[in-house]
Amino acid sequence: MNQSSFIKLSHIKVSLIFLFASCSQNKIKPVDSQQIAVKVNCKAESDSNTIKDSSQFERFVVNYTQTQIDLSIGINDSLKKYDLSNIFKNVSNYTKERWVTILLLKQYVYHISNDHQGYNLLDMRNGDTKIIIDEFIRINNLSSEKEFLNSGYVYHLVKKTNEFKNDTLINHLILKIDSERRKLSLIKSM
Repeated sequence: MNQSSFIKLSHIKVSLIFLFASCSQNKIKPVDSQQIAVKVNCKAESDSNTIKDSSQFERFVVNYTQTQIDLSIGINDSLKKYDLSNIFKNVSNYTKERWVTILLLKQYVYHISNDHQGYNLLDMRNGDTKIIIDEFIRINNLSSEKEFLNSGYVYHLVKKTNEFKNDTLINHLILKIDSERRKLSLIKSM
C-alpha cells in the first residue's frame, strides 16, 4: 500500500468515525457494512420524516379535532410531523391565515363547549404551537407585547371582518360557536 492510499484510507476511517458520532442519537450501532450504509444515511432519513407538503398540512388542519384546553398539549405532537416554517414560507398569506384561523377556531369551539369560556392563547405558545399563535398575531397586526389573548378573539375577528364568509369549514365552526354561545345565554338568563 503506498502512502497516498494509506492517507485516503485513514481519511475514510476518520470520516466514518465522525459520521458514526454525529448519528449516534439514532442509536444505530454499526457492526457490518450494511449497517454502515444505514449510518451514512441516518441524517437524510431523519430529515425526510418531516412533512413539507402543504396539501398534507391542509388535510391535517381540516381533520384536526381539539381534545385539550391547552392548544400546545393537544396539537404539538401532531405538528412535530410538519416542517411548518417551510410550509408557511411556500403558501399565500390567505392560506396561512385560513389555516391559523381554523385551528384557533377549533380551539375556541373546544373551550366554549367544555368550559364555557375562552382561554389565554399566549400561555399556550409552546413548541410548534408558538408558530401558529405568532402567525395569528402577525397577520392581525396585534402587539407582541400583549399579556392576554383570549381564544374567543379569533371568533370575534372572523365575525367582524367577513374575510372568510365563503369558507364552508370556517362558517361551520362559527355556527357551532354561535350555538354554544346561545346555549350559554339561555343558561345565564334562567
